[in-house]
Amino acid sequence: MLLAFLDLNAQFSEISESAGVNIFCDTPTFMGGGVAVFDYNNDGWEDFYISGGLNKDQLFVNNGDGTFEDLSEEIGLSVTGNTITAGVCTGDIDNDGIREIFVYSTMPAEFNVMTPAVNYLFKQNEQGILENIAPSIGIADTAFTMGASFGDYNLDGYLDLFVANYIIEPRSETDSSGNEIFTHLCWDNHFYVNNGDGTFTESAIDLGLSNSGCALAVAFTDLNNDHISDLYLANDFGEYILPNAAYLNEYPNEGFSDISLSSGLDAQMFGMGIAVGDYDNDLDLDYYITNLGRNILYRNDGNNIFTDVATEAGVENTYAEDLLATGWGCNFADFDQDGNLDLFVANGYVPTADFIQANEVDPNFLYMNNGSGNFTNFANEFGVGNTEINRGSAVADLDNDGDLDIITVTADAFEFSENPHSFIYRNDISNANNWLKVKLNGVASNKDAFGAKVLAHAGSLVQLREIGGGESHASQNSSIAHFGLSDYSNNLDSVEVYWPGGKRQVIYDVPGNQQLEIIESDTATNINQISTNEINVYPNLLSTKDVLNITGESIRRVKIFDTQGAIIFVQNYKYADDIPIDLNALPAQHTSGFYYIMISIENAPSPIMKKIFIK
Repeated sequence: MLLAFLDLNAQFSEISESAGVNIFCDTPTFMGGGVAVFDYNNDGWEDFYISGGLNKDQLFVNNGDGTFEDLSEEIGLSVTGNTITAGVCTGDIDNDGIREIFVYSTMPAEFNVMTPAVNYLFKQNEQGILENIAPSIGIADTAFTMGASFGDYNLDGYLDLFVANYIIEPRSETDSSGNEIFTHLCWDNHFYVNNGDGTFTESAIDLGLSNSGCALAVAFTDLNNDHISDLYLANDFGEYILPNAAYLNEYPNEGFSDISLSSGLDAQMFGMGIAVGDYDNDLDLDYYITNLGRNILYRNDGNNIFTDVATEAGVENTYAEDLLATGWGCNFADFDQDGNLDLFVANGYVPTADFIQANEVDPNFLYMNNGSGNFTNFANEFGVGNTEINRGSAVADLDNDGDLDIITVTADAFEFSENPHSFIYRNDISNANNWLKVKLNGVASNKDAFGAKVLAHAGSLVQLREIGGGESHASQNSSIAHFGLSDYSNNLDSVEVYWPGGKRQVIYDVPGNQQLEIIESDTATNINQISTNEINVYPNLLSTKDVLNITGESIRRVKIFDTQGAIIFVQNYKYADDIPIDLNALPAQHTSGFYYIMISIENAPSPIMKKIFIK
């Protein structure tokens, strides 16, 4: 079924050749190939770094005219040819306004699987040359590393680093039924705490984070909506070794608690990549995890409970024709700027055991969100469905035109592909939809504002974005929050920022179609100091045509949803304390059944939900 809201003549244009980008990840392990997007030279244009495997890594600086310049030789990236680099993430570890670059590797260039590789933490010196400072500051990490993410777990304003490690020794055996099972020995993960003086201390065991699963991806993210970063890991061979893992940050107490099983996030899968986003616009974060076979979409149901809705949402990505698909990079992004997050999935073949049949021809998927909780794949129609060995992916507005473009890194080994190269998909979707970009600068918080959340209020539409320090597969998206505003043409009612830890800052009457830069204010309100307002909704059981009364303090907005999630009433207020709602205002077809009321209150950390029944 075609979706009426999509213009199938709209598409992405693949511009890597004209942009001057010709790199692929030469990896004999078929693993990795990542990209990190950030503004390397602080000129207002997004640049990107790609890990090359056996090839040297390359850093591409945006010229602002649709082309990019490779600076890898002149800034000292030849050293990366000593290892098989897999992925990359960036973060400003000393808050000086210049990001450091963490590059991780699978093994030495001589391809010895039993020898750990060296990871790099690059810092620019005064001449602009990248120097590896990892050994001198306590990040002397040697392992088969496949993922990493920056985040400030203890809210001290300095970025910490989680390093997700993979297999030490590949092993398998045959069970009593004659089936082959995997019994790989895997490296422990590492967690580097930033001491604030230019050094780090490895503290995984002390914090309850040592894990012998075969990790392929990690994200610092707020699992329970308390504005403090938690951790989620995607583990390979989850059915045989350890499933995916979710760790709740116990701040202000020290350490993390494992909620993998109780939350339902403990998928037993070949976990490859993680996408973070509020796809259903209910103001909490949902998670998509790629797999060899069926992918998973975890809907956040609140109270640390998550439900896999990939089947209902139509985003399983299980097969490439009659054989299994293999998903890697994945990204939530509003590509058509209609106010609903879409989903890009980078697929690519990997050799497997004989009893697992994966297709060598495995196109990418682009799932467009129809706004009702499900998606339709339009990868081929939109021109992004290439069948190369795709791995990491990231999204960013590379040309500063207000919409989001896509970068995918292509891997190759043993001349598997005739012309391997990574892809840059310029977003040429043409419609009249509006947009907003928000760039955050932390002051008391970490400079990059990793762990912050941004809410954009545009009429009846409220959207949430989280600023992350590494996600997808071996990659990192732009740190600039992007919002599609559909046909909303007025000034946004407000943009809310919840800085790491929950301090709230609000900008009112924000024009769209611009990049808004917000610097953390020392007057931002700490949500932990806000008294809980008593909100009453009565009567709870209503006769048709009754008046619904809402009382409280400083109410800013009221929404009423039916059980299908459709908004049937929305109204903004100026700090109202007593609101009568005439139910004659409801559409005629909405007069009987259960309804949900979302009440937004000034200075409250999140909206309040109430349930009523209308007879």
